[in-house]
Amino acid sequence: MRTVQTQRQHRATVARVLLSLHESGELDRPELWTFERLAQLPAWCLLDESSRTRLQAICGVVVLALEMVQWLNGAAFRAVAECVGRKVLEALLDEAHNLEGVSPIHSAEPSCEHAADLVYATGAAVLHSSLDSWMPIERLTATLAPTDERFDRSMALAILEKAEVFMVEEANN
Repeated sequence: MRTVQTQRQHRATVARVLLSLHESGELDRPELWTFERLAQLPAWCLLDESSRTRLQAICGVVVLALEMVQWLNGAAFRAVAECVGRKVLEALLDEAHNLEGVSPIHSAEPSCEHAADLVYATGAAVLHSSLDSWMPIERLTATLAPTDERFDRSMALAILEKAEVFMVEEANN
Protein backbone atom coordinates (compact mmCIF):
# COMPACT_ATOMS: atom_id res chain seq x y z
CA MET A 1 0.00 0.00 0.00
CA ARG A 2 1.47 3.33 -1.04
CA THR A 3 1.40 6.35 1.23
CA VAL A 4 0.39 9.74 -0.16
CA GLN A 5 4.03 10.83 -0.17
CA THR A 6 5.10 7.64 -1.95
CA GLN A 7 2.34 8.12 -4.53
CA ARG A 8 3.51 11.68 -5.21
CA GLN A 9 7.11 10.56 -5.56
CA HIS A 10 6.02 7.77 -7.91
CA ARG A 11 3.99 10.19 -10.05
CA ALA A 12 6.89 12.65 -10.19
CA THR A 13 9.29 9.91 -11.26
CA VAL A 14 6.88 8.66 -13.91
CA ALA A 15 6.31 12.22 -15.14
CA ARG A 16 10.08 12.79 -15.50
CA VAL A 17 10.44 9.55 -17.46
CA LEU A 18 7.46 10.37 -19.67
CA LEU A 19 8.75 13.88 -20.32
CA SER A 20 12.13 12.47 -21.28
CA LEU A 21 10.49 9.97 -23.64
CA HIS A 22 8.27 12.70 -25.10
CA GLU A 23 11.22 15.06 -25.69
CA SER A 24 13.14 12.29 -27.47
CA GLY A 25 10.11 11.38 -29.59
CA GLU A 26 9.85 7.91 -28.06
CA LEU A 27 6.56 8.33 -26.20
CA ASP A 28 3.74 6.49 -27.87
CA ARG A 29 0.23 7.89 -27.32
CA PRO A 30 0.98 10.64 -24.76
CA GLU A 31 -2.77 11.28 -24.35
CA LEU A 32 -3.01 8.06 -22.30
CA TRP A 33 -0.89 9.39 -19.47
CA THR A 34 -3.16 11.18 -17.00
CA PHE A 35 -2.22 11.57 -13.34
CA GLU A 36 -4.68 8.83 -12.43
CA ARG A 37 -2.99 6.49 -14.86
CA LEU A 38 0.48 7.49 -13.72
CA ALA A 39 -0.43 6.23 -10.26
CA GLN A 40 -1.42 2.84 -11.73
CA LEU A 41 1.93 2.20 -13.41
CA PRO A 42 3.84 -0.39 -11.37
CA ALA A 43 7.08 0.94 -9.89
CA TRP A 44 9.10 -1.82 -11.59
CA CYS A 45 8.49 -0.12 -14.93
CA LEU A 46 10.79 2.70 -13.80
CA LEU A 47 13.67 0.52 -12.62
CA ASP A 48 16.90 0.35 -14.55
CA GLU A 49 17.39 -2.90 -16.46
CA SER A 50 19.66 -4.48 -13.85
CA SER A 51 17.23 -3.81 -10.99
CA ARG A 52 14.29 -4.92 -13.12
CA THR A 53 16.04 -8.21 -13.95
CA ARG A 54 16.79 -8.75 -10.27
CA LEU A 55 13.17 -8.05 -9.28
CA GLN A 56 12.03 -10.40 -12.04
CA ALA A 57 14.16 -13.19 -10.55
CA ILE A 58 12.96 -12.50 -7.00
CA CYS A 59 9.33 -12.60 -8.19
CA GLY A 60 10.08 -15.95 -9.80
CA VAL A 61 11.48 -17.33 -6.56
CA VAL A 62 8.49 -16.01 -4.57
CA VAL A 63 6.22 -18.03 -6.85
CA LEU A 64 8.45 -21.11 -6.91
CA ALA A 65 9.58 -21.11 -3.26
CA LEU A 66 7.08 -23.74 -2.12
CA GLU A 67 8.27 -26.04 -4.89
CA MET A 68 11.94 -25.20 -4.42
CA VAL A 69 12.03 -26.38 -0.82
CA GLN A 70 11.44 -29.86 -2.26
CA TRP A 71 14.17 -29.67 -4.90
CA LEU A 72 17.09 -32.04 -4.45
CA ASN A 73 19.37 -30.73 -7.18
CA GLY A 74 22.06 -28.62 -5.52
CA ALA A 75 23.23 -27.32 -8.89
CA ALA A 76 19.74 -25.95 -9.59
CA PHE A 77 19.82 -24.10 -6.24
CA ARG A 78 23.23 -22.65 -7.06
CA ALA A 79 21.96 -21.46 -10.44
CA VAL A 80 19.01 -19.71 -8.78
CA ALA A 81 21.30 -18.27 -6.08
CA GLU A 82 23.32 -16.64 -8.87
CA CYS A 83 20.12 -14.89 -10.02
CA VAL A 84 18.94 -13.52 -6.68
CA GLY A 85 21.88 -13.90 -4.33
CA ARG A 86 22.41 -16.59 -1.73
CA LYS A 87 21.07 -14.54 1.20
CA VAL A 88 17.87 -13.56 -0.61
CA LEU A 89 17.33 -17.14 -1.77
CA GLU A 90 17.78 -18.46 1.77
CA ALA A 91 15.41 -15.80 3.15
CA LEU A 92 12.79 -16.60 0.52
CA LEU A 93 13.04 -20.33 1.15
CA ASP A 94 12.85 -19.75 4.91
CA GLU A 95 9.66 -17.76 4.28
CA ALA A 96 8.18 -20.23 1.78
CA HIS A 97 5.51 -21.32 4.25
CA ASN A 98 4.43 -17.65 4.55
CA LEU A 99 4.07 -17.32 0.79
CA GLU A 100 0.81 -19.21 0.75
CA GLY A 101 -1.68 -18.08 -1.82
CA VAL A 102 0.94 -18.38 -4.52
CA SER A 103 -0.06 -21.49 -6.36
CA PRO A 104 2.72 -23.73 -7.67
CA ILE A 105 2.74 -23.80 -11.44
CA HIS A 106 5.40 -26.39 -12.19
CA SER A 107 5.64 -29.96 -11.07
CA ALA A 108 9.01 -31.24 -12.22
CA GLU A 109 12.29 -30.13 -10.71
CA PRO A 110 14.29 -28.33 -13.38
CA SER A 111 17.74 -29.33 -14.46
CA CYS A 112 20.61 -27.07 -13.48
CA GLU A 113 20.63 -25.57 -16.99
CA HIS A 114 16.95 -24.65 -16.82
CA ALA A 115 16.58 -23.49 -13.20
CA ALA A 116 17.56 -19.87 -13.88
CA ASP A 117 15.40 -19.76 -17.03
CA LEU A 118 12.44 -21.06 -15.01
CA VAL A 119 12.94 -18.39 -12.34
CA TYR A 120 13.26 -15.57 -14.88
CA ALA A 121 10.29 -16.76 -16.97
CA THR A 122 8.10 -17.12 -13.88
CA GLY A 123 9.13 -13.68 -12.65
CA ALA A 124 8.47 -12.22 -16.10
CA ALA A 125 4.97 -13.70 -15.98
CA VAL A 126 4.39 -11.91 -12.65
CA LEU A 127 5.64 -8.56 -13.94
CA HIS A 128 3.74 -8.89 -17.21
CA SER A 129 0.57 -9.80 -15.35
CA SER A 130 0.90 -6.77 -13.07
CA LEU A 131 0.22 -4.47 -16.03
CA ASP A 132 -3.24 -3.20 -16.88
CA SER A 133 -4.57 -3.67 -20.41
CA TRP A 134 -4.40 0.05 -21.28
CA MET A 135 -0.64 0.17 -20.64
CA PRO A 136 1.88 -0.17 -23.49
CA ILE A 137 2.53 -3.79 -22.56
CA GLU A 138 4.87 -4.72 -25.39
CA ARG A 139 7.10 -1.74 -24.72
CA LEU A 140 7.13 -2.27 -20.95
CA THR A 141 7.87 -6.00 -21.18
CA ALA A 142 10.42 -5.88 -24.00
CA THR A 143 13.37 -6.50 -21.66
CA LEU A 144 11.71 -9.32 -19.69
CA ALA A 145 12.39 -13.01 -20.16
CA PRO A 146 10.07 -14.66 -22.66
CA THR A 147 7.03 -16.34 -21.13
CA ASP A 148 3.53 -17.38 -22.09
CA GLU A 149 2.39 -17.78 -18.49
CA ARG A 150 0.04 -15.26 -16.91
CA PHE A 151 -1.32 -14.69 -13.43
CA ASP A 152 -4.45 -12.95 -12.28
CA ARG A 153 -3.49 -9.25 -11.95
CA SER A 154 -4.38 -9.06 -8.25
CA MET A 155 -2.24 -12.13 -7.55
CA ALA A 156 0.62 -10.69 -9.61
CA LEU A 157 0.48 -7.44 -7.63
CA ALA A 158 0.52 -9.38 -4.34
CA ILE A 159 3.54 -11.41 -5.48
CA LEU A 160 5.25 -8.25 -6.67
CA GLU A 161 4.66 -6.59 -3.30
CA LYS A 162 6.28 -9.54 -1.51
CA ALA A 163 9.26 -9.47 -3.87
CA GLU A 164 9.70 -5.71 -3.42
CA VAL A 165 9.85 -6.21 0.36
CA PHE A 166 12.77 -8.61 -0.10
CA MET A 167 14.54 -6.15 -2.41
CA VAL A 168 14.12 -3.31 0.09
CA GLU A 169 15.30 -5.46 3.00
CA GLU A 170 18.35 -6.53 1.03
CA ALA A 171 19.16 -2.93 0.11
CA ASN A 172 18.92 -1.93 3.78
CA ASN A 173 21.34 -4.65 4.92
